[in-house]
Amino acid sequence: MAGTLRAMSEAKLLNELGTSLKGEAATATFACGGTIPVAKVKLSRSPPMTGDKRKSRSTSGSNSPTTTRDLSYPEEIEPVDIRWDSAGLKAGTKITFPAQTPFDSESFHQLLSDCEPASFGQGDKGVLDKTHCKAGKLEKGAFMTHFCPYITGIVDVIAQVLLPSIGRSPQLRGIRAERSDLNIYSGPSGKFRAHINTPRSNMQFGLLVVCLPCVYEGGALLVRYRKNTMEFDWSENESESEPAIKWAAFYNDCEHEILEVKSGHRLTITYNLYVTCGVGGKLGIHLSQLYPFLNEFTTKDFPYCLKGVDMAVFEAFRALDLQAELCSVMFCNENECDFGDEESTSELTLVSYGLHAFKAIKEAHEPYRGGLWDFLLDNFPHKVYRDIHWLTHRAYEDMALVWLGNGSDPSLEWKFACTALLVHVPAAADRKVE
Repeated sequence: MAGTLRAMSEAKLLNELGTSLKGEAATATFACGGTIPVAKVKLSRSPPMTGDKRKSRSTSGSNSPTTTRDLSYPEEIEPVDIRWDSAGLKAGTKITFPAQTPFDSESFHQLLSDCEPASFGQGDKGVLDKTHCKAGKLEKGAFMTHFCPYITGIVDVIAQVLLPSIGRSPQLRGIRAERSDLNIYSGPSGKFRAHINTPRSNMQFGLLVVCLPCVYEGGALLVRYRKNTMEFDWSENESESEPAIKWAAFYNDCEHEILEVKSGHRLTITYNLYVTCGVGGKLGIHLSQLYPFLNEFTTKDFPYCLKGVDMAVFEAFRALDLQAELCSVMFCNENECDFGDEESTSELTLVSYGLHAFKAIKEAHEPYRGGLWDFLLDNFPHKVYRDIHWLTHRAYEDMALVWLGNGSDPSLEWKFACTALLVHVPAAADRKVE
């Protein structure tokens, strides 16, 4: 009897938990958006004053009310420049938003002319179908803009609304917004029917659409998740007194649609949103001064032997509680060392901790059976790295090894090395944050 009651109680609790989760999933936040005022007169290029408080209007969820957040960002941003290389002009072309009469300018007509028809993905192919998508585009490599979703605070709002655990999870560092295409939907009939974007990687979680201040009618963005729909209507008319950047971000598994633009031109820049992981890694700094390879005392006297900017760099990393080690570095490709794929030309970084004294091997009567790789293993103790992020270029190299083989197959080999600081940056979860 007790077992039956326990089973019934567990079943009821599990059923209630399932119902609760189902209800939460149906009403959960899946999109957010906001408005950022744009100065009518172009501001100076000085850095934004982070102490100024601005009321940033942002909207989230499917039925959520508009919320106001106090954020330390510029009160208004400067007008947005779009620069591109025009096929019809010798020099690059620029247009600034907002403009008094952008549609009548020569630059705007040139921009329309330089755009190619926008395609959409179907499987692994790009498809052109104006009944489904009617728009022009400039691919990300074809244009430039100084607009930054980080400086304006957009990325911070997205992190708070769409990834609320990002600040508390030690495994996650932040959001990376990767700029994609510039799209122009022109009236009448510019549109993009309902679709779902294919993620570009496992780390992509959403899309950000930034609408430039421009006069048009229609063209609302509809974002749907299950039975919920959120509408972002950014259409403007000439009587609007305050030009603004308007934006929306949403998960990439949401269906979204752009309704027909009735008149004017709707210009947007799309960003792919990725979660970035703080997994740590190695930083390499080539030393700018010359240090002797001829004796072992330099290594013993480290770091007191460092000179000039090398000592300043070492002290900077030490102040950050990061361990910087003096090492000798040798570079060779996999094919040269008979390591891995014979066709590979990937560069290997061979790191010998401490300064490796110059060494000449004269007594070898036969070549090393394993070639240069075995020779290095025996005479240049090292670890192999493929993923060091080098912050500086090599200033110099010095002779580190010479090998003379005078047997039946005479040969002469030599390798150069350079000195560097190798800094280990721990994963985000292991960093000391005060």
